[in-house]
Amino acid sequence: MNKKSKFIYLAVFLLTMLNSCRPAPLSATSSTAEKSTLVPSTMVTTATDESVWLQPTTTVAQFEKADQVRVFSFPTDHGAHSSYQTEWWYFTGSLLSEDGSRFGYELTFFRRGLTPTPNVRSSDWAAVNIYMAHFAITDVNHNQFFADQRFSREGDQLAGAIVNPYGHIWLEDWSAIQVNPDTWELNAVNEQMNLSLHMTDRKGVVLHGDQGLSRKSAENASYYYSLPRLDSNGTIQLKGKAYSVQGEAWMDHEFSTSALAPDQMGWD
Repeated sequence: MNKKSKFIYLAVFLLTMLNSCRPAPLSATSSTAEKSTLVPSTMVTTATDESVWLQPTTTVAQFEKADQVRVFSFPTDHGAHSSYQTEWWYFTGSLLSEDGSRFGYELTFFRRGLTPTPNVRSSDWAAVNIYMAHFAITDVNHNQFFADQRFSREGDQLAGAIVNPYGHIWLEDWSAIQVNPDTWELNAVNEQMNLSLHMTDRKGVVLHGDQGLSRKSAENASYYYSLPRLDSNGTIQLKGKAYSVQGEAWMDHEFSTSALAPDQMGWD
């Protein structure tokens, strides 16, 4: 199993674990609006308990499944497909600085659907999806690797993936923003590293598999496309040192509800 497959498994596992937790309701006498505590669904006791609603009510069968060829439309399909349970956006690339320093990076976003039903709660914290993001830079010349990750619900606009009018995927201040049909901007920062890139699409969308339907097994598939040629330029910063860089990047976007067959270990 390669590193990408291992990371995907870890992300899906963690998001699935988060899916088993829901915010507990407040009593009617509480004066604090929408303060919540994550309570495992295994703590639910009887049908008369006020937390009985914490029991997972959504099954995989309620989400759509990638099982036939669909028509893609851009930029709309750069956004989230919440009727499918699992989705990710991968931006990976290699960069060269003016002084000859070489770097590799990734900025990835995962969405895991809690329910395919649109949210009807009035709370700003209400969410039907949770998001994970992973950010990493490899300093090739100094043999160093820096990585960070975040989790968030989509409530109160903490995370999301929309099209208005172009693609915009974010988790807090980490983002991938489509400025126009051929241009993207990546931004991510933490205490040790900073990435700010301007990317120009030189090739366009490439559909994988059968017109974008990527078969994993006889019963499982995903919808999958890439932007394989993104010319990039901008800056990165590692431990306080800034570099002006340029290079190339690749974007993957995949969504589905399927799991791998029992005899499969990865997509590659």
